[in-house]
Amino acid sequence: MNPVIDLTLALQPGVPLNVLGLQEHSPVAADEGMVRVFSSHTLVEERFQDGLLLLSLPEARVGNTIRWYGVSASPSQGMGIIPYAIDHIGGQAATSITAPCLCKRGQLRPEQDASTSEINMARLYADKAPSFYWSHDVTDSGREDFRITLHLYGRPKSDGSHEERLGTRVLSVSIVIP
Repeated sequence: MNPVIDLTLALQPGVPLNVLGLQEHSPVAADEGMVRVFSSHTLVEERFQDGLLLLSLPEARVGNTIRWYGVSASPSQGMGIIPYAIDHIGGQAATSITAPCLCKRGQLRPEQDASTSEINMARLYADKAPSFYWSHDVTDSGREDFRITLHLYGRPKSDGSHEERLGTRVLSVSIVIP
């Protein structure tokens, strides 16, 4: 059996656009609580002033699969969030988490660019972003560091399509597996 741990990245409700700022590739103000992480299992969060988000998953074990989801925009939540790319940038146990891949119901998406871990955003919007997730397997204990590129987009139009992309943010995340 391979237990799955789902992590959902969401913007804290009520954060005004002008607080986020719309400069391309600017860091997310994680220390101000603008990006929240929700987990299907026990999660301990620690935020640092430099924007690093440290996630401890005390129930995680070698052999688990970790899946990262985003959240769609809705009339009450003015922005959606999509984890556009996840890049492994090091850690104490360099082999602990394999390279992530974008999946939908367990299938790889053909538009993924394996060299950059990026995907076709137009296709992702059209196919309902929250049904996609990044997946990686835990193969060792320790700490792994990731850089997650997030795309923000506006609330849905009446025809179901989304407003234009509102900006790109980079979130630095470390995951600790006991």
